[in-house]
Parts: sequence; structure tokens; C-alpha cells
Amino acid sequence: MRAALLLALLLPAAALASAPPPLVLPMPGTVPNQPRPVVPRGRDYYFDRSLSAVWWNPQPGVPLSRIEVRLSTLKLYAFQGDALVGIAPVSTGKEGHSTPTGRYKVLEKDPNHHSTEYGGFYNAKGDLLEANATPTMTPPEGAHYEPAPMPNFLRLTWDGVGLHAGYLPGYAASHGCIRLPKGFSKDLYDAVTVDTPVDIVP
Repeated sequence: MRAALLLALLLPAAALASAPPPLVLPMPGTVPNQPRPVVPRGRDYYFDRSLSAVWWNPQPGVPLSRIEVRLSTLKLYAFQGDALVGIAPVSTGKEGHSTPTGRYKVLEKDPNHHSTEYGGFYNAKGDLLEANATPTMTPPEGAHYEPAPMPNFLRLTWDGVGLHAGYLPGYAASHGCIRLPKGFSKDLYDAVTVDTPVDIVP
């Protein structure tokens, strides 16, 4: 019963019929005396128990055909053809900076991208003093501004929205971008080509 409930929550209805049984696995420790599950193929990641597991099982060397991001569930789904090959938790735009819905495509890829709009103030030791700084703000005495790193950036709009590695607190917290788990972001980046469709739905 518990496994069926998790499966229903994590998978969109359209994918349930074709999804193989081991697609979504309980987090270690959530079922008494359950050992860490083993996926025959693919790669699985585990995070804090407040977040869902990542499942990644594409055909090697085959680009993704599309990506879907669901804002209501904070989940990303990756497809090769009609086959679901990846699921990951995400963090999307917070109130006032909502991630725009619609159909997009990957405009460009940048493995070492930095934000042009947001960053932080750091002291001489490299300690972060303010995480929500902008280039136009005046830093505290002895501090300097550094743009926010956005590794494995997949641009969706020319005004700054994209997918990239970032902090996932378990709720919508970004300035509009779609944050991904760090390890998964590299796998996704490598499997995506420019012009890959990306659907962002409520």
C-alpha cells in the first residue's frame, strides 16, 4: 500500500501505465528493516528524507526527447521518446518570482554559468554574509559581491530562467529558475541537446 501511494504521488498519470515497477523506491529507513534497494540498471540518489529520491535510467548515448517540470509537485520528469527515464525533485520560483509555465526549449548550455542578477556578499575569508544580494547593492564594509554560481545551466529564456544545480530545501525557493540536485544536474546536462523541449506545467 505504501509503495503504491508513493508511486502515485511521484509519477504523472500518463506515465503510470508504462512505468516499470522499480521506478520509484521508498527512502532508506522509511520502511522498518528494509535494506537499501537495488536498481538493476540506472543510477539512484538519496537525499534528506524530506525530499524524494532521484531515479535515472536513460539509454546511453540517446538524447532526451523532452523534459517536464510540475510546479505543484516540485518534480522533474525526463523522457526518451515516450519512455520515462528520469525523475528528480526540484525547487522552483518562490512567491513574487514564480517560474513561468509554458512550452520552452533549451536555448543554450553552459556548465559554469553565473547569475547576472543575483549573488552574495562575502568577506575576505570567503564567508557568506548576505545570500540575496544583487550587483546594484552596496556591500558591507570589507565585503565584496560574487554572482551566484549556476552549474550545468540549461537556458530556457533570454531573461534568465533555466535549469541548474542548486540548493533544494523541499519547497519553492528560487528567483524563477528550476534548481536541480547537483549530481543529477550533470547527468541531465549531458543528456540534453539545444532545442530539447521543456514543458513547465502547474
